[in-house]
Amino acid sequence: MTRLGWGVTLALLAACGSESGDGGSAALSHYNLYASVMDFASVNFRGFHRELDISIDSNNHSRAQCGSLRGMKATLDGMPIEISSPGGWSTLDLPTETAPGETVTLAGCDFPFLDLVFDPVKGEPQNGTLAFDDGHAHFETTFHHDVGSPTIELVSATADQVVIRLKGFLVLPDLDHLSARMQFDLPGSGAGSSLLQENELTTDGLLTLGVPAAMFPQSLTSASLSLDVSLGDEEVLPCVGFNKCLGIVRLSRTLEVDFPQR
Repeated sequence: MTRLGWGVTLALLAACGSESGDGGSAALSHYNLYASVMDFASVNFRGFHRELDISIDSNNHSRAQCGSLRGMKATLDGMPIEISSPGGWSTLDLPTETAPGETVTLAGCDFPFLDLVFDPVKGEPQNGTLAFDDGHAHFETTFHHDVGSPTIELVSATADQVVIRLKGFLVLPDLDHLSARMQFDLPGSGAGSSLLQENELTTDGLLTLGVPAAMFPQSLTSASLSLDVSLGDEEVLPCVGFNKCLGIVRLSRTLEVDFPQR
């Protein structure tokens, strides 16, 4: 990964043995661009870590229709971004197990993938216009979806339910966009986990989670609770050049839960 400015990092999936003879940038007109924002606690910094993952792909895997960003210049809100492995048609020679010294050639279409990393998060760095241009073809999409600074805090915990409060959400999600899991570790038994039932979410952000009795060890005194949230459904983004551009925002939060002795 290449660090850019305020911790913005770009990584493209490397194509093994990438070669010309594919559809090049012209073929990208039938490709779809997917923008996915993921916001979660940072391992290396205080606060949160945010990624804007861009995948550009197509259902047509033929060589003639295999698109590539090869030769194109990329920018994020006008900031140049180096593209080292833009996808395209590639071949890979692999040694055979039955005939020493001989190889078999695998060929296929590699799709471009961009991973922009913002760490630590300041403001809404994922918002902006991502553009690709080679002087002949131009592709771009604009992503704008504020995340805010969502957090969760423990309100109460019993053997059959956990109540947490959602704070800092610009818009509270509904229950269909929530998924909660409890992870625990018991001496002699190893790690375990259980999905929790999302029972109720009030307008002031109180989320009640049901703990399934069959999955809850009686000797458990503490566990780690993970909450995954989709901030709305997949949305259509402004799109130039590509077939279509779609985006979605997800976040993950964790907290430690202590249970009363039973």
